[in-house]
Amino acid sequence: MAGNFSTNCKRVHSSKDDPIVFPNNPGESHQHDFYGGDPALPDFSSVTYSQLRSAPTGCREPDDTALYWQPSLSLGGREIAPVPLNAYYRNDLDPARVVPFPPDLRIVAGDSTASADAPQDLKRVWWSCGRGGPPKQTTPIDCTGTPIGKVTAHVVFPQCWDGRSIDSADHRSHMAYPSAGRCSGSHPVQVPKLGLAFRWPIANGVGATLSCGSPYCLHADFINAWDQDQLAELVRECLVPDVNCNMLTAASDQ
Repeated sequence: MAGNFSTNCKRVHSSKDDPIVFPNNPGESHQHDFYGGDPALPDFSSVTYSQLRSAPTGCREPDDTALYWQPSLSLGGREIAPVPLNAYYRNDLDPARVVPFPPDLRIVAGDSTASADAPQDLKRVWWSCGRGGPPKQTTPIDCTGTPIGKVTAHVVFPQCWDGRSIDSADHRSHMAYPSAGRCSGSHPVQVPKLGLAFRWPIANGVGATLSCGSPYCLHADFINAWDQDQLAELVRECLVPDVNCNMLTAASDQ
């Protein structure tokens, strides 16, 4: 079993802001749900690393002051508020090479322009019903009668960093997914494999759409504002084979 640690974070804010893609431009983005930050932050379009580090967090783990967000979901013309986000930090590559994310690393994962004609790779972005449901899907499905019973979206972030930039012009090029089971070449630095599971309190997701335009455009964003000492300890102690440092609340996986 790959080493991992995990936690969950409640939604703290919802707005048409994106501090990575549209920094300092409030209202320029499609609607996003934000998790883990302080709801009292005055402007989510211009949030900074220092603000995140100094503010309270909506995450169960108090040292996780990172910010996570995804496009908002609607069904039947009504926006649906999500339940707390589950964040999974894993390592299924070389345990001797994984290092913590650098402070203020910013990443966008998934494709906001994906469509039915060009859906995303189901190894990186998919819909499900949580544990015990049907196989990965490109769109939300009916989860009635499944063990979790909630529409769930998953986004897996790239695990290889170029070792230099905390962001890039397209917010992706400084990161890469592993090739042949390792990080090498232009992106040699192995960081944790971050996977986000977003859930909504609805069983039947057929017909649901996202604020980016369709259910195919699923994507997510991440700013690393963890306490670096605690993050380094979790990476060192938990991202080794057969270790599970689960910090999820019992209710978060229901």
